[in-house]
Parts: sequence; C-alpha cells; structure tokens
Amino acid sequence: MLEVMGKEKELDGVYSKSDVEDLDLRLDNLPTGRTFKKVFWLVLAGMVVRSIDFYLASGVASSLVKSGYASLGQTASLMSASSFGLLVGSLSAGFLGDKLGRRHAYQLNLVFFGVMTMLSAVAPNMTWLIVLRGLSCIGMGAELVTGFSMINEFAPVNKRGRWAVGMTAITCWGSPLGMLMSSLIIPSLGWRVLFIGVGVFALFVWVLRRELPESPRWLFSKGRYAEAEAIVNQMEKDDPNHDKLLDEKRNSNKVQNEMDQADKVTYSSTKLFWRVVITSFVLIVADVCEYTFVNWEPTMLAKSGHGLSQSLGLSTIMMVAAPLGALLGMLLVDRLGRKFNLLLSFIAMVVLGLGYTYQTTSLGLITFGFLLTLFIYVLISTVFGAFIPEMFPTSFRLRGVGLANTFAKGATMVTPFIVVWLLSSFGFKAVLYAMSVLSLLAVLVTIFFVPETKKKHIK
Repeated sequence: MLEVMGKEKELDGVYSKSDVEDLDLRLDNLPTGRTFKKVFWLVLAGMVVRSIDFYLASGVASSLVKSGYASLGQTASLMSASSFGLLVGSLSAGFLGDKLGRRHAYQLNLVFFGVMTMLSAVAPNMTWLIVLRGLSCIGMGAELVTGFSMINEFAPVNKRGRWAVGMTAITCWGSPLGMLMSSLIIPSLGWRVLFIGVGVFALFVWVLRRELPESPRWLFSKGRYAEAEAIVNQMEKDDPNHDKLLDEKRNSNKVQNEMDQADKVTYSSTKLFWRVVITSFVLIVADVCEYTFVNWEPTMLAKSGHGLSQSLGLSTIMMVAAPLGALLGMLLVDRLGRKFNLLLSFIAMVVLGLGYTYQTTSLGLITFGFLLTLFIYVLISTVFGAFIPEMFPTSFRLRGVGLANTFAKGATMVTPFIVVWLLSSFGFKAVLYAMSVLSLLAVLVTIFFVPETKKKHIK
C-alpha cells in the first residue's frame, strides 16, 4: 500500500528542489496519529524488554554474591561482559542502521537478544553465564541506539523531546518492575527463571515488530524521496485536519526562514568530531553514575550488613523514582530545554551523592537514594531520548549515537572493577564520592560546551 502511494512522483523520476523542501517541511510536522502511535508502541515494547532485563541484572548479581555462586570479582566480570556487549551492539547498530536502514538493524538486534538471553538461563557455570550475557547485551546495546533515534525521526519537531523523553518515562517502569521481580522470584525460584521470561517476551515483541515501517527521514537522507513520501502520506491520512496545518506552515515566513537557516548549517568532519566528543563525555558520566548506583546499590547495602531480601526491597522502593524522574524530564525538556535538564541533574547528583554518604538509617538511605535516582533518570531520559539523537544529522545520526554509546559502554566495562576496588578498600562511601566528582566535572562541561538542541530542525 505504501509503495503504491509513492508511485506518482516516482514514475516521472524527478523531485524538484521545491518538492524536496516541501517533503522536508512535512517530515518536521508529521502528525501523531494512528501510524505514529503504532511505531511508538512497537519501539516502546522493545525498550521495556531492555529496561526490565537491565535492572534484573542488579538483582541477579546480588543473588550470585550472596549465595556464594560467584565472587565479587566474577560479578564484576559479568557486568563488564555486559558492558562489552553493549559497546559492540551500540557500534554495530550505528553503522548498520545508517547503511541498511533503521528497521533492518532494529529487528536483527531483538531476535539476537532474545535467543542469547534464553541461553543465558541454562548456563552451566559462571564462565558460560559471563560469555552468554555479554552476547545477549550486544542486542540490548543496539536496541537502545536504534529505538530513540527512530522516535526522534518520526516525531514532529515541536513535540520531539516530549515523545522521546516520554518513552523513557514509560520504559523506566521497567526499573522498579525488574527489581520487584528480582525480590519476589529470585529468593524462591532463582535467577534462571527471570532470564527465560525476558527471552520469551523479547521474541514475542520481535514478531509484533515485523510490521514496523522504515524511518521516512532516513529514506529522505538517502534520496529515496518516493518511499519517504509514501510513509509520510500514510501518516498524514491519520489526521483529517493535517492539510490545514501544513498550509499554515507553508505560508509562514517564520517557518520558511527557519528552514533556510537550517539549509546553511554544515556538518564538517571537525564539527561532527567535537559533537561525538561532547556527547560521549555526557553519556559516559550518565552511564557510569546510573550503572554504579543502580547495579551496585543492592550489593553495597548487602555488604553494609543488610540481608538480601531487605537490600532488594530497599532498592525496589528507590527505583520507583526512576519513572518519576523520566516523567519530570519529559515535563521540562521542551519547556526549559535539554541543557537545563542536564545542568539540573548533574548539580543534584553532586549534592545528593554526597548527602547519601552521611545516612545511617533506612529512612535516610531511602530518601536520599530515592532523590538521587530521580535526578539520575531526569538525566538519562534527556540524554538518551532527546539530546544525543538531536546532536547529529540524519545521515550520521546512528553512527554518532552509536559512537557515543560505544565510548560510554567502554567506560562502564572498567567501572565494575573500580567499584569493587573502592568497596573493598574504602567502603561504599568512596563509590558515592567518585560519582559526585564525575558529576561536578559534567556540570562544567555542560556550562561551557553543550549546545541547546530544543526544537531545532533535523538536517
């Protein structure tokens, strides 16, 4: 059906400059009707799978250490293997997604993740679990890179941040859900049951996503205008009032001037290089802080004298703040901007990270842990959902996002060993001090080097 709708201009083989500019305008103002919502929910389903699996890892790691099945060093190796898989997945998805299209890269990563996760459930020992977990995380890393880029390329420019960060807000419910599943299932049924369930769910979503359309903006960037227009036509049919909106946009000198200005923007190799550097640093800090606090917080509580069930229970309460933080990020991102969200989050993480080290009661730990988690996820939702995809043009977007994720995952590969050393040598407070120092550096980088990308035209 979509191919037929694109035939008229495909037959005469010519798209004039005005045709291309008009299609570009339409891509910036796609309606959020039935087709868009179908894409949104299909992408969201995969992101929820990834989120649940990610947060199950902390419960599994805590269980492995507490039961004596694995040492702290082996647990660190497991988490590093996961980070290495995320690194490989991020890099491969970037190049495959920009070359072959978002849809093909997207489907491949999910089926690979589902199969490897189910195999992880039957790993005979820690060595096999480390290897299989690393392989499964290749698919998880690709899911993250492709998912947010897809939504950014389908959403209208004036609501792009809200939809992308809103997806994170929903996805983050996987955080408390994953921790709750860990606290309820691991003590009675063991961790293998969790991996089986996640693997089956991933393959179910893969089947549903076979109807996912290609990104029209990616098709546009490749000069495949007829195919892009076919998808745009389908999306515009979902809103009977959309033609009126487009006419207003076409007649608006303000919009035309914005488009003309966007056409003057060039992305030289030097500019792209520095954007990769900036996004990589921001993402490294965000990833390291999230991985450290979320994955190691139950273990830190267990090492400080709390029982396994109590540690997982406290962590579950704290992780309720994850979706609330993403929701707060969604409310602020299109109003106050991406840079504001980044600054607010990094400053709060400095203050709350230091404050957490002074807590000696369960109430104090929950309060500061809850607030710290809240602002970590204001940051995570803004960085992944809006800021990083908007830093790159369409032709380079998945590679740019993939490279930033690759460097971030490289950092998280070594983070577990640093955390183990800090925990063993200095106690859990040293881990929080390190997080606060990183966040303080990020405050300075954000002030001086991070540009605002709110509601900017995607080239």
